[in-house]
Amino acid sequence: MRRAAIEAASYAAHRTAFGQVIGAYPLVQEAVADCVSEYTAATASGFALAALLDLMETGRASEDQQAVYRVLVNLNKYATSVRGSHVVHRAIEVLGGNGAIESFSVLPRLYRDMVVLESWEGTHNVLCLQVQRDMQRYGLHKPFLRWMGERLDSVTAPALAQERAVVASAVERGADLLARITALSRTAQQAHARRLADILTDCAQAALLLEEAQWELDRGLATAKPQIIAHFVNAHLRPGYDPLDDPGYLDRIRFVSEAALRDADPV
Repeated sequence: MRRAAIEAASYAAHRTAFGQVIGAYPLVQEAVADCVSEYTAATASGFALAALLDLMETGRASEDQQAVYRVLVNLNKYATSVRGSHVVHRAIEVLGGNGAIESFSVLPRLYRDMVVLESWEGTHNVLCLQVQRDMQRYGLHKPFLRWMGERLDSVTAPALAQERAVVASAVERGADLLARITALSRTAQQAHARRLADILTDCAQAALLLEEAQWELDRGLATAKPQIIAHFVNAHLRPGYDPLDDPGYLDRIRFVSEAALRDADPV
C-alpha cells in the first residue's frame, strides 16, 4: 500500500498535463490522499498487532490483550487486503494507461499480488464470521471495546478533539450494531458480519492513529497525522460527511497527498 502511494505521488509530481504537474489537480490529490490515509491506518493496526504478539510471545500479555489480538488479527487481515487492492487500483488511476504496463511500474504486479492476498489465509467471509463468532461465544467484544476506549482516553490534544469525538461516537454505533445483530436469528446474523467488521476495523484503526498523533504532538514532532486522520475519519466514520460542505477539503487533500513524498524522502 505504501509503495503504491509513493509510486502515484512520485508520478504525479513529475507528469505534466495542460501546463502543470498533475499532482496540482484536486482529483489526483484526492486519489493520492486516499492511498496515504489507508496505508497509514493499515500500518497503525499492523504495528499494534506486532506489539500485542510480542507481549504474548514473552508471556507478558493480559487476558484482555490476548482477546484483543484474537479479534484484531482477523479484522486486520480482512481490512488490509480489501483496502490494499483499492489503494493499488487508485494508484493505477493516477498513472493512467502507464499504470497497466508491466515494464513501466511495479503497480501491475502489486495488483496481482493483492488478488492473492485477499483470499490467502482465509476468505473475507470466513474472517468476518470468525470475529462475529468469537464475540458472541466468548464475549471478546468487551475487552476489544475497552481497548479502543483506552486508546481514545489518551487523546487530549485540541487539534485531535473533533476526530476523537467522531471516533468515540462510532465505537458506540459499533457496539449497538453488534447488539442488534446478536438479537437476530443465526442465519440472519451471518448476513451482517462484514458490516460489523467494517465499522470495528475503522474504529480500531482511527483510535490507533489518534494515539500515535497524540504521542507525536506531545513530543513536538512535525507530523501530518492530524490531517491524515481527518481524511480517514471523514471517509469512514463521520456520518453524512460531504466534501462539498468542508471548506478545508482542498487544502487537506493537497497536504495529505504531499505527505507521500515526504514519507519517501530518506533525509
